[in-house]
Amino acid sequence: MNKLPKYFLIGVVVITTSTSCAPGDANRSTRVHSAFLDIVAIQDARAEEGMMLDRLTAYTRSENRFIRAMSVRALGRLENPTLASTIEGLLSDPAPEVRIEAANALAQAYFGENGSKALHPLMTRADVEVEVATKAAIAKSIGRLQLDNELQALAAESLLQMSYTDGGDAPGEVMEGVALGIDALARSTRGSIVQGRVMRRLDELRMYLDGTVTRTHQARVRALAINVLGSAAQLDLEQIRIALRDESDAVKAAGARWIGTLPRGAIQGEGLRQVMFSRSVPAQVEGLRFLLNQPRTPQTCAYLKQGARVPAGGAVIPLSLRVLSIDGLAEPCPDSIAQRTVLLAASSPSQLDSIDWQPASHALVALAQISPDAAANVLGVHAMSPERFVRAYAARAAGIIGERTVLSALLQDPIPNVRTEALRGLAKLDDQALDAAAINQLVVEDPQLIMAATAVLEGSTDPRAAPA
Repeated sequence: MNKLPKYFLIGVVVITTSTSCAPGDANRSTRVHSAFLDIVAIQDARAEEGMMLDRLTAYTRSENRFIRAMSVRALGRLENPTLASTIEGLLSDPAPEVRIEAANALAQAYFGENGSKALHPLMTRADVEVEVATKAAIAKSIGRLQLDNELQALAAESLLQMSYTDGGDAPGEVMEGVALGIDALARSTRGSIVQGRVMRRLDELRMYLDGTVTRTHQARVRALAINVLGSAAQLDLEQIRIALRDESDAVKAAGARWIGTLPRGAIQGEGLRQVMFSRSVPAQVEGLRFLLNQPRTPQTCAYLKQGARVPAGGAVIPLSLRVLSIDGLAEPCPDSIAQRTVLLAASSPSQLDSIDWQPASHALVALAQISPDAAANVLGVHAMSPERFVRAYAARAAGIIGERTVLSALLQDPIPNVRTEALRGLAKLDDQALDAAAINQLVVEDPQLIMAATAVLEGSTDPRAAPA
């Protein structure tokens, strides 16, 4: 369900509170409410022609600014370029919230199609627009357009111009819209616009501060600039190092996200080291995601074992970091003994917790991958846990190591998710012998379990499997 914009709430207050100094229009609130519901109904019906579309277009001429805003938003969501001319007219509406919706709607009207015809109306409005929020919306919409090659540079130039105000940087909200626009344009052009003036401006925006107390927009601008530069492989080690020292975790994470674009070897290794020791959980998560796709060298395994270890002496390792690190140890490391020791400690029954159960369960599955015998020693305790998710992961581990007895027991579990994992595990061990068990699961009203049972029965010769 779409959230209603904040000015709808304001509109409701204005509509439902009238003074007693003059006779009020007793039916006005009812009319506005009815009009809004009609707009929603027309939008849901995806009207493309006829009386419903005529009514929706008529609402754009309403005296009520809220109704105009909602109707132009609905026109955009029909994603019909033939409605663009009606939408364009509302770019000059006297109400800024209507102009915002018109800018968004014009880009949306061309969704999935060439939007070159929408560029000039948006640029023309940007030249005269004075409202900060509206200018930001225009910038975002310019970036969203799918443009002819010759117009991509023009759109980029327009966004660059919007990033300046009176010779200085634009306000934070406008700059965020510009950054979002450049980000979208860079993605649609596969980074071809990230060169020359655009690249130099993004390099400046890596350090963007507008001097105001509100810092949310500023951090978002810096993070977006780093993301665009990174996606175009235009970040070096020093730029990533600066991002990791930013006050915002979002900016730190943006810098960490692109260590894979650094030259392999010592430079990339140093970038990874700085990410893993940044003390920023979002940045370290990005570092671990990078590590998961790398060969298991002594150094990468050292990072993984450090994150997967059981915290000692009151130390705290964020749950997301531990789980990712443990998952990374599901592949063999050069020091298999140390790897197995870490996973055994993490999967120990003493580590099972009804709230933070994930590390122990993920460790059991990882241990099953690299040391089946060690996993078998703790599997029984996990399989009898009162926590349903722990039992589901136990079934997954049992399937990996081939523990048929545990799988057969978990196939009788009262929870469908547990039975699903048990059924999948048994399917790896049995063929026709499993058909009867799979057929029994078809009567359960659980889509996931039914899909698992159907997959098991594919190609079965059992006549009872025909309905599957």
